[in-house]
Amino acid sequence: MIRLLIGSIVVAVALSGAPRIARSEIDVRTDDGRVYSVLMRIFTTAEAWSAPSHTLERVAGARLLEIRATLDNGLNLEPKLEPSGAVDRVVFSQPLPKNATYELVYSIAVDPGHTARIPLSVPEIPVSGGARSVRIEVTPPDGYLVSGDAFPAFEQDTAELANVPSHIEIEIGKRPRRSTPALLSDLGVVLLLAGGTVARVLLRRKGSQA
Repeated sequence: MIRLLIGSIVVAVALSGAPRIARSEIDVRTDDGRVYSVLMRIFTTAEAWSAPSHTLERVAGARLLEIRATLDNGLNLEPKLEPSGAVDRVVFSQPLPKNATYELVYSIAVDPGHTARIPLSVPEIPVSGGARSVRIEVTPPDGYLVSGDAFPAFEQDTAELANVPSHIEIEIGKRPRRSTPALLSDLGVVLLLAGGTVARVLLRRKGSQA
């Protein structure tokens, strides 16, 4: 019993000194619905990360075009891909200091289709923040929006989560336009209101003259 308690204390102390993700801001953009650029801005906690690495899911119909990573001081982290089963590990060339801020940027080309499945590079350390520590924002082409059944659930093209998902699924649709009958209907209402106002003014003038 005492050994188990001591072991639990040792594990707790080890975890308390382990590096974690404080928060993450992820921006996914596309100009044509075919090539997506992913920018991940990541903030770590007050522990050094001796062997920083991410996991990138291999998604059918999605091809990685380029990848780079930089520390907030502009230092190039020279990420390298290491195949590991059904995923690729993104391994940085050097450790990260305490309270580090770094950016991981890459491009993904996806096959045409209704739904785009875009892998996210997941840090191989836990997120220590709350339910909204990870913010994902999708910027579709001009005149388009995120439509259909997306994963995770997006509200106004933004999702806030507790952890970084291995991928997102989005469908880009055209922004709905108001139809001509609807516009004519609105115009008719405006004209009726204006006509009613003019009629009341004329009646008041006629009454005052009488």
